[in-house]
Amino acid sequence: MRIIKLTQTTIFLLVSSCYIVVAADDAEQRATIKSIIGQVEVSPDGSGKWRKARANMPVKMGYDLRTFIESSADIELETGH
Repeated sequence: MRIIKLTQTTIFLLVSSCYIVVAADDAEQRATIKSIIGQVEVSPDGSGKWRKARANMPVKMGYDLRTFIESSADIELETGH
C-alpha cells in the first residue's frame, strides 16, 4: 500500500482552501483517510455537498477532498497487491 500526504502548498496559502481529487487508474480502486490535521472535507462523487472527513473514512475515485489552511490528510491507497 502507498501512503500519500495531502497538504496545502505556498500557492494556496492566500486562499481559504484547496481542492484535491482522489484519482485512480481503476474505477474500483479505493483509499482510506488514515489521519487528519485541521479541517478536511469530503464531497462524495463530486456532488458539491461537503461533509467533515474523519480518520479511517473510505474514499474512492470521484470523491473530492479539500483541506483548509494549515490542514492536511494522510491517504492510504489500496493497490490490490
